[in-house]
Amino acid sequence: MAHEFGPLLRSLRRQAGLTQEQLALASGLSVDGIGALERGHRLRPRRDTISLLVAALGLDQDDAATLQSAAVPPRRKPPRAAERRRVGWTGTPHQLPAAPSVLVGRETLASDIESSLTGPTGRAGARPRVVALTGMGGIGKTALALVVAHRAAPQFPDGQLYLDLRGHGRAAGLSLTDALAHLLTSLGLHADDVPVDEDRALAAYRTRTSGSRLLVVLDNARDAAQVDALLPSGSENAVVVTSRASLGAQLEARQHALSPLPEDVARELLAERVGHQRMSSDEPASRTVIASCAGLPLALRIVAARMQARPQWAVSDVAQRLADRDTRLTELDSQGLAVATSLGDSVDQLRGSPDPTDQDAAELWLTMGVMPAPQVGLSGISHACSWPPDRTERAVERLAEVSLLEEPAPGRFRMHDLVHDLAHRRAGAELGRAEQDVRRRAALAHYVALAWRSRSLVRSTPEGFDDDSITAGMDPECSPRDCLAVIDEESEQLLRLLDEAGDDDKSAELIPLLALGLVSLFVTRVDNTRWADTLAFALDRVPQEATDARVWLLQDLAMAHSGRGQHDLALRSAERAADLAGATGRREAEAAALNACAIALRRLGRLTEALDVCGRALVLFEREGDVRGQAIGLRDMGQLHFQNGDLETGIGFARRSLAIYEQIDVPRGLTMSHLNLGVMLRERGDLTDALHHLALAVSLSRDVGDLALETEALDELGEWHLLAGDAREGITVLRDGLAVIADHGSGQWEASIRRRLAIALESLGRPAEADEQWGAALRICEQRSESDQAAQLRQEWARCRAERAPASRDGT
Repeated sequence: MAHEFGPLLRSLRRQAGLTQEQLALASGLSVDGIGALERGHRLRPRRDTISLLVAALGLDQDDAATLQSAAVPPRRKPPRAAERRRVGWTGTPHQLPAAPSVLVGRETLASDIESSLTGPTGRAGARPRVVALTGMGGIGKTALALVVAHRAAPQFPDGQLYLDLRGHGRAAGLSLTDALAHLLTSLGLHADDVPVDEDRALAAYRTRTSGSRLLVVLDNARDAAQVDALLPSGSENAVVVTSRASLGAQLEARQHALSPLPEDVARELLAERVGHQRMSSDEPASRTVIASCAGLPLALRIVAARMQARPQWAVSDVAQRLADRDTRLTELDSQGLAVATSLGDSVDQLRGSPDPTDQDAAELWLTMGVMPAPQVGLSGISHACSWPPDRTERAVERLAEVSLLEEPAPGRFRMHDLVHDLAHRRAGAELGRAEQDVRRRAALAHYVALAWRSRSLVRSTPEGFDDDSITAGMDPECSPRDCLAVIDEESEQLLRLLDEAGDDDKSAELIPLLALGLVSLFVTRVDNTRWADTLAFALDRVPQEATDARVWLLQDLAMAHSGRGQHDLALRSAERAADLAGATGRREAEAAALNACAIALRRLGRLTEALDVCGRALVLFEREGDVRGQAIGLRDMGQLHFQNGDLETGIGFARRSLAIYEQIDVPRGLTMSHLNLGVMLRERGDLTDALHHLALAVSLSRDVGDLALETEALDELGEWHLLAGDAREGITVLRDGLAVIADHGSGQWEASIRRRLAIALESLGRPAEADEQWGAALRICEQRSESDQAAQLRQEWARCRAERAPASRDGT
């Protein structure tokens, strides 16, 4: 007995005791899609859709066969000879589906592709012109292909063919036999005459396309192999292929990898569909809606459809629905279109593949759902998966090949936000909480080891901690600078893991170690705000009895506060660290804390107290045999004497510090000693020796990769040129410092550099440019609440303007 598919599906669903929503959740299909099937709006469901329904309904073999047969329409009788010759059977094919009415942001690309398809042809016998559009599901490949194909259609008088290869999903995709049958019948061959043998069918296809001028659109290709046999014969033909996989090299195609739409283009696309006035009615909510769609045209299309269907919704209502990461994908589902289904098809295809690399790629994708940030750090994700690096790299490359990862720069990978949302949802459903914690903790422990080893670039090993146990299992060849490079590259993931570590007791134990280890990252980035926040976060979570950790966290917090200009807070933190270290007998820690107190006192202008405290710290360093601490203490004593007006004593301490740093080979400390000594010698008038040390400081800071030191060294070298009477070279060097700040944001010395630039420009008679630098330096000081420095700048600027006035009057 024949069954209609829709009523049969409804009956089976009800027998299983499921609602449409429950069946949608169990099958991975959309609620709208299931409704359309049951109502008979979709008469020929795909085979993979039927397989999903069979599994979700738990059908036995007989019911499954009945459902599958109901989906196959009755086979029509072959046409009689007269019918084969009816009008239109062998007519010119015009099979292109309708193109979207709106194309925003890709007009230039569309024109470029059209030119590629319709331009001069190749030599006789050459392959057809092939353009491949690649990218993630929902990125707009088919829409762009159809727009271009319709525009180019007049240039292809022999017709335009369209074929959906169904290459992405759990099903195997359209077979070569079925694809050739469609193409051959579209070109006039009767279905009864299509060769059953694939080789003969291919020969027939090449014969029928040779010498023609056809445009063929092959949509949703699985890979190059699925496409290659379907390319028509002859260079007069043209082909547009869309795929989630990279195809260019294999097909000798001109490939265009589509990226998410920029924010302004996404806004324009949405506004074209729902109205500019509606989008402008609530700007913050509109920005949230656009950000939630993350530039994915499919997501924007779904949001537009829902907003059009519900004109009573304010933009803020839509924004609120999309803001929650856990429910966002549920909202991006409408009228048979679902972002989760589109993106999930690619993952399911990897999972169903017999290729081990494909299966690894699917597993790594799931693990990325456990990680809090969409950034894919090869180092961290390898440890989360417990895989060797080469296995991880192969899996990452595979994900990039099928557009489940973006590669914004060579070797740098990132998940699209909505892909990451789907991975997060799948991980939550498929992995238990314990397993998710294990994977996050493995990545976090690895970052702790990397950060701890990098700490030596800026600080010595804290008293009470064992380097070997913290970095156990690390490659001994991984240098501190290599470790810093990794944590810098993967910092987005690392810092998000740190933020979430407090939710897992075992991960929380790693927080103070990571916070202490990250000193090199924050110091070289000059990110004192995030540094202070991280240290405060760790202090809130470290047990009271963990005194060693508290002492060193407080010391680092003092330095972070000082870097932000909050010297009173810095002094309080350093004093707390010194008291705690003294009470527990940790003399090296006490010496380091006293040294931090001295730095804060110096910056508060309390030089006499600072000299006394720094002297006490130096005595403790010497008593404990802490050579690196002695070098630090001598360097800071030199700075204090210099600032107190005792230049010769300051130079003496600076030379002693430099000698120790040269012996123990600490590059950053060596750089700072050359810089300090160079400044003192410059002020004494020893310009030749000063230039030697300052130039070395610039060079060494670049070797170390410390942006703060580099800008400080360029600042002081620029001042050297000004004092030497070469204002033009001084301006060049100072602008090099501003370039470093512009590129990397290391702005600790920006106000000083701009002040010196202003002075140099004044000396060259360029007052307008000088005023620009004076104003910029003043704004920086005001933003940092550095009132004394701001007052000094105002006085200097006013004096310069006053000195210009007589010259101006003389010239009138």
